[in-house]
Amino acid sequence: MSMQTRRSFLGLVASASALGLAGCGSRTAPDDARYPKEVTVSGGDDTLAAWVLPGKRRLDEAIFGTPAQPKGLEEDIGVPLDARETNADGTEFTQTAMPTPFSDEIREITGSFEYTVTDTVPYDTPDSDDTG
Repeated sequence: MSMQTRRSFLGLVASASALGLAGCGSRTAPDDARYPKEVTVSGGDDTLAAWVLPGKRRLDEAIFGTPAQPKGLEEDIGVPLDARETNADGTEFTQTAMPTPFSDEIREITGSFEYTVTDTVPYDTPDSDDTG
């Protein structure tokens, strides 16, 4: 497995683990449509998680383009041009200019966990106080 494929896979595993979708332990939720809705996720002692550490992150040309034809500039989603480093001749983006919450550095860990999340709002509107 190539390093890039392995990183992509480990990132997916980390996301799935954090959401309780990796087949670890159990998930429970109420059967009715009343609120608040609560979901508890748990994993046993052999649960594998991949923690993606903060730091600079490589920028993939397929997603971020090149300095001549940049991509990924959506407001509040993409990486602004001034937050991207380039190679020596300025033809490719290389990495983010500053640390981000999710770098290319991953640590695999095993252990157990349990957490509960609660959705207290049955729907979100532009006037909702719900920030989740």
